[in-house]
Amino acid sequence: AEAVIQGAQQAETQGELIRNGKFFFKRGMRVVPRDRSAVDHRERSIDYISGTEIGEALISLIKQQGGISKQDVAKEVLRRFGFGRVTEDMLERFQKITSSLVNKGNVVELEDELKLPMSG
Repeated sequence: AEAVIQGAQQAETQGELIRNGKFFFKRGMRVVPRDRSAVDHRERSIDYISGTEIGEALISLIKQQGGISKQDVAKEVLRRFGFGRVTEDMLERFQKITSSLVNKGNVVELEDELKLPMSG
């Protein structure tokens, strides 16, 4: 395991990988949300999903629907990862990711709805 960590850190230093928290991504890689419903429930945790992937799922859902109610958004996004219910820990993590996307301007809050920003 130590060799993998050292290799990832070296690749990050060389600019081949980008780190986001405890996750690494290949530079230029398109992050695609993946359904984990087939993963054993003991190994299925929101902690094993990067914030980048959760954010991409949220943005994709908003694109498909043109916007989504803030009340329904966590359940809808997390369902895409194979989660049937939303726990307090999951909701807290999801809200942090959503707030970050709003603060960066990638998602806009309009009353009780999340939308994508208007382009050009």
